Amino acid sequence: MQGTPQTMQLNPSYADVVREVGGFFRERLQRLIACGVSRDQVVFDVGIGFGKTLEHNLQLLAALGSFTKLQRPLLLGASRKSFLTRALGDLAPSDRDWGTAAAVAASILEGAHIVRVHAVGPMVQVARVADEILRARSRLWCAMSTSSFDNEKSASGSRSSLRCVISSSVLPWRPASSMRR
Repeated sequence: MQGTPQTMQLNPSYADVVREVGGFFRERLQRLIACGVSRDQVVFDVGIGFGKTLEHNLQLLAALGSFTKLQRPLLLGASRKSFLTRALGDLAPSDRDWGTAAAVAASILEGAHIVRVHAVGPMVQVARVADEILRARSRLWCAMSTSSFDNEKSASGSRSSLRCVISSSVLPWRPASSMRR
């Protein structure tokens, strides 16, 4: 967030919002670790709606997957936010749940681990479907990798062995006590 809660929306300015937020995350993570905070206690929130323009918010959502490299859970709070009116028109916040659903699905598919929402019941459904799509994506990528490797021979003439590695950018990290299950 730029400024204070009172001034953050006056003139938010970033040369490259994705790069700057990523740099902020890296710097703060290093500082926290230096102060004795475990990496496992850190969750990143890109701050949708806080000191950012509508375009900044859309850019952060579009590039959310880039933050998975930091190997920390990502939280997204896009529920009913004003940036949704760019696509939906001038709707009251309580009428933005369909836009929120789209943002929730997109954010999960891009690596969000935690979503903050107002309409919990419907968004649980959205999150479950997005999780199933991620699982299918993971299975598909593994199957495609197996298929391509099965047809190749190593230099010694034996078949290549496949190791299917699922990274945090493919199947998001979930705490054991995930409330979405």
